[in-house]
Amino acid sequence: DTLKTLYPNEETYTQQLRALEEFSNTHADAADARFLLAYHYLTLGYTDEAKAELEVVSKLQPKDELSPQLVKLLSGDVPP
Repeated sequence: DTLKTLYPNEETYTQQLRALEEFSNTHADAADARFLLAYHYLTLGYTDEAKAELEVVSKLQPKDELSPQLVKLLSGDVPP
């Protein structure tokens, strides 16, 4: 809900999210777009979708340390 409130209405937010999804689909190697998409999915409560995007980011950016950690967290692989 945090991000949606920055837009004039939910429809505008949804259009922008769909545009980001389309960009990510047509630019499969754009790790930055995929990370941003994962962030949006997380804020919307779509953790499985966010995890899937972060897994792709981890493969595209092998030196990235944050994305694999987030995947572990979302998988429940992090000890309490």
